[in-house]
Amino acid sequence: MIAREELLAKCPVQLGISQNVLAFAPDRIWHPLDRALTRLAGYNYNHAFIEALTTGKLRLSFPGVASVKLDIPGAKDSSDFVGVNYYTRAHLRFVTRKPFVQFNYRDVNKRALTDIGWEDYPEGFLQLLVEMKRYHLPVWITENGIDDRKGDRRPQYLHAHWGQLLEAINAASTFAATSTGACSTTSSGSRAGARASGSIGSTSRRSSARPRRPARTFARSPSAQADRARRGEREARREVGARGRCLTRPWTKPQTPLSRVTGTSASMPLSRAFSRGCAQAGGARAAR
Repeated sequence: MIAREELLAKCPVQLGISQNVLAFAPDRIWHPLDRALTRLAGYNYNHAFIEALTTGKLRLSFPGVASVKLDIPGAKDSSDFVGVNYYTRAHLRFVTRKPFVQFNYRDVNKRALTDIGWEDYPEGFLQLLVEMKRYHLPVWITENGIDDRKGDRRPQYLHAHWGQLLEAINAASTFAATSTGACSTTSSGSRAGARASGSIGSTSRRSSARPRRPARTFARSPSAQADRARRGEREARREVGARGRCLTRPWTKPQTPLSRVTGTSASMPLSRAFSRGCAQAGGARAAR
């Protein structure tokens, strides 16, 4: 809290935390203790710290292991947003030895575990984003991604999770922002957030009157395809421009040696000869 006060005194900015969250499920759906562990973990792991920053009261409870009830001076309303780091789901099993819980990652939906051994479970993303509504704060997706060392699963993973993000947006009637880049193999993205209270932060605000569509439907729509085509043309023009004016036309094998065209000698370095040829070619086009 002291650090927060010092930061705000020097520069008024939005301050908050990023909470790593997990979707939890009982390892044995029929077992009452596995189900109890799931409820305890869902609160203690995902919500206890965020709740302490919004209410000023830290509450942790794990029967037989630990119980904490603590009032934290200055913690109430000390977070301007909630950051969410989501990757996977864990299945919890009660065991008779301490700490009385066993974490398992199951490939329940036959999607194959990631290279780090985690479940690919985008549905948990929606579940946890909706849960974050209780704090009435902007929500920033600060981390999300997959350990995909071959690079062939990331597009499907991100598409599925962003689809869940759209569902969360619809459920909250607000906006969303996301950043992939926490795992060593994820793609980096920009971090942004909306400042509207109770929202799921956003990289671009859309009119509430505009109909919302699932990501897949939008990706296949004519407007999205036309937008991708325009972006491709812009990228092609930038790439051509970066290579230099003399390379804007298709290359053909010269009919005469480079030295005769550019007036260079055989002993001149090739890079210097090429630069001179580019300059002459550009001047000739300008003269035309």
